[in-house]
Amino acid sequence: MSSDYKGKEPEDDVVATSLAKALVSSLGLPEAPPSALVDAFLAVLRGGACAEVRQEMASLAASLDPRLASLDPLEDDTPLVLKADVIPGRTLAYLRVMDDAEKKFEAYVRELFVSREQPWVLDERADYLVGLRLDEGEPEPQKMRALRAFARQRSMVLTGGPGTGKTYALRAMLWLGCTAGGIPPEDFRLLAPTNRGAREMSRTLQETLAALGDSAWEKEAKSLLSRLPTPLTVHRALLNRDDLTQAKCVVVDEASMVDLVLFSRLLDSLDRTKASLLVVGDPDQLPSVDVGTVLADLCHPSVFFAAHSTIRLSGSKRNKNKTVIDLADAVRSGNPEALVESGRCRSLELEAILHEVCAPEAPFARLRDMAKGAESGWQMSVLSLVKKIRVLCSLKVGPLGATKLSNAIMRKLGISSPDDDGSVIMVTQNDAALGVVNGEVGIVAGGRVILEDAEGGYRSLSLSELPDYELAYASTIHKAQGAEYESVVIVIAESSKESFLSCELLYTAITRTKGEFVIFADPESIKKLKPVKRASGLAARLR
Repeated sequence: MSSDYKGKEPEDDVVATSLAKALVSSLGLPEAPPSALVDAFLAVLRGGACAEVRQEMASLAASLDPRLASLDPLEDDTPLVLKADVIPGRTLAYLRVMDDAEKKFEAYVRELFVSREQPWVLDERADYLVGLRLDEGEPEPQKMRALRAFARQRSMVLTGGPGTGKTYALRAMLWLGCTAGGIPPEDFRLLAPTNRGAREMSRTLQETLAALGDSAWEKEAKSLLSRLPTPLTVHRALLNRDDLTQAKCVVVDEASMVDLVLFSRLLDSLDRTKASLLVVGDPDQLPSVDVGTVLADLCHPSVFFAAHSTIRLSGSKRNKNKTVIDLADAVRSGNPEALVESGRCRSLELEAILHEVCAPEAPFARLRDMAKGAESGWQMSVLSLVKKIRVLCSLKVGPLGATKLSNAIMRKLGISSPDDDGSVIMVTQNDAALGVVNGEVGIVAGGRVILEDAEGGYRSLSLSELPDYELAYASTIHKAQGAEYESVVIVIAESSKESFLSCELLYTAITRTKGEFVIFADPESIKKLKPVKRASGLAARLR
């Protein structure tokens, strides 16, 4: 279930208790469900893999019916598994399915993260290192470390914040795999957690090909990289497990959004004796809306491959505004108070937000006027304006949630309905026949919607053809993961669910901008933000 729609925190307690009662009843046990079982269900509902139990292991085990809980999961098939050996000194309570998921994932990672039997030969003076624009023209030490690691290790993790050059490094790694690694381009699989992410990978690849010239190495690069398969979502790739089994190198981009169970299914599909795996993403962004913090666990400094197979890039090339970068780093480090002290928090009032985003010279008003089609080339102009600003909300529903705020902006602009000229809408359902995906944003004009195409141009579709869509002047921060804008307006509304608002939520919002941001929030709420805490034993298992 999407985090946008998760209920209030007390409702999680009610659901967890109900599930625990149903399980106890199914086992024919007369007593009320023990707190360890309720806590294990509650942890999963809140995105964790397990619950930490304060009671000492021996006394806890003695208090539980042996049909319900086990200390030795290899011998018993109980629904609750107690662990004291994953994290020394701590007792963890797992639902068996979650314990199995972590154990399988650990085993898969240990098979994949090994040294190559025959290291690839990396020519550090090769033309393509400059030609693929590592660090704006010159090979850069961090990215060279990533290439050296990939030449030696069959799998690796490439991390870093927005604009640190993960895409540039990945381009060079694909080239390295095709040439030094001898991997046919057709045997790569490029995956992302969302359709928009997969399309962004495709767009980036097309931009790379378009930028290549006519020199000998560039012609070779075009020949190889043009044969790479079209990027897919992880879910879609899993529909053809046999195809994944044949893959020689699998890239997972935006990996912070991939949950434990889905990631485990993906690794289970690979030929782990031969395949290479490249995990790419920013572990400080919001974790998946389902269970686990897999990328963060893989990036933990204690994991067995950290020293030789994890590369973190730093230094944003996308945003030159040092103040914004420093504030994002402060929030990432668990110091959201720096944002309040910077004076960037504005009053959390609807009229103040509307005044900010609906001014006559602001992008929304300008694209409304351009959508009348009076100017030549207006279609590309409005698509450019859409990328200049986005209102990012912590919540989907509520007085200052994305839905009501989008409607308020529409009315302030003098637009009557989402079907009228100048409306900004988002497709909310995939349609393969039309070639549209959930999350695509366009502008309405003359009963049609103008959308960007894969080649950087535009296409026009009738509104009557579209699947479901909604207003998109504002969207949730979750929905904006992987996107970038010239500036963002961040709205952090109050939430009755204490654990929903987090440093990761705010960091993700700030790092969507390539330039500036403003934030509308209660300063005291910002000061109280904490990092996401999801109980997990995965990093400890991977020591």
